[in-house]
Amino acid sequence: MKKRSFYSLVFLAMVAVLSACGHEHTFAEATCTEPAVCTECGETEGEPLGHDWKEATCTEPKTCTRCGAVEGEAAGHDWKEATCTEPKTCAKCGETEGKPLEHEWTYATLDAPKTCTLCGLTEGDPVVCEQNDTIKKLKEDSKWDRIICFENTILCRCLREGDDMECAFYDYDGKLIKDMKLSFKGDFWGYGYGLGSYDSNIGCYGSWTQQDNSIDVIIYDQKGEELLTHHIDKLTDHNEYLYGYVNLFRCTDKRYYAVCFVQEDKSSVLEYFDSEKMEFFDGDDDDFVLAKDAPLEYDEDKYSYCVKMTGKAGDELGGYFVSNADESLWGYLDENFNELKMYADATDFNPYGYALVSDDRKTYSIIDTDFNVVAKDYFTGDSSYTSGKYIIVGSGDSLEYYLIH
Repeated sequence: MKKRSFYSLVFLAMVAVLSACGHEHTFAEATCTEPAVCTECGETEGEPLGHDWKEATCTEPKTCTRCGAVEGEAAGHDWKEATCTEPKTCAKCGETEGKPLEHEWTYATLDAPKTCTLCGLTEGDPVVCEQNDTIKKLKEDSKWDRIICFENTILCRCLREGDDMECAFYDYDGKLIKDMKLSFKGDFWGYGYGLGSYDSNIGCYGSWTQQDNSIDVIIYDQKGEELLTHHIDKLTDHNEYLYGYVNLFRCTDKRYYAVCFVQEDKSSVLEYFDSEKMEFFDGDDDDFVLAKDAPLEYDEDKYSYCVKMTGKAGDELGGYFVSNADESLWGYLDENFNELKMYADATDFNPYGYALVSDDRKTYSIIDTDFNVVAKDYFTGDSSYTSGKYIIVGSGDSLEYYLIH
């Protein structure tokens, strides 16, 4: 009885299904937005699949991987600017555009090799004036009596008849930047001229003492462009013409120069010059010690010569270049006047931290600020340029002279 009832129920269910639509359902696959649908009667089953989104890219908006539907807009490229080694590149997708930049090179300097201002890449070695090809060619031109290296330029100087000064500025590749003459004007009674220094923005200067005893000082930069002209009239009260000249003397604080009137080997400070602000100003003599003068507190019985070190040696050693009482020893003291190193002969360090020393006053070596020997076996002799002891480099007809004392 129970078995017959079960089969009866199954039969009745099948009859009910068939009676609803009259066929067996054939469902089409569900889509992102629609559930499964009977292809004959449209009856649905289940839920829509929903979109399977692929995130937006630089060039395509957010897109469904199933149906291709899109939403929003493309993200757009996130460009990383071109460098000297890579073109403009999208940080998201890696797409590139254009070409890498070309290096923008600075000239090699005394402290640094040729350097790209864009990426910092360096090439070659720092300039060594004595070894630079441009320097060598300029030295072969006998018209120049002095050659000075600046950061990006080389200054050549010659003094002509009448003490007029000619200067030429070159870059380190030998290209002439500017040729200029400091010709002394009209009526004047005194003059001065100079070449500045590597670690200031002064390239050269000229000064003239007029017949009314007023003074004009003209400052030029390291490319020969005139920076300023300064007029000083502090000497107009003198009743007689002053036969002398005005010069700039470096102070122990290398930022400042003393504007000195030089007469009969005596110097009187007229004003001071701030090479950073490019301004002249009055100041007490005690405020700025001239680099050529010794510090006031040194022991004159122990040292006959004493000058504060400047440049790299001043920064690293902070002391003094000295000789002993009878000048039989020359050497270096720290800032507290303790002896660092003494030699039979020596020079002050140059602005780049090198000095000449000798244990026998016959052969000389070059040392750095750690007192390490970096070159040796130079000898000394006389020069026809001016009086003094010179170091001689080379042989035959190619001798080069460097003043020691």
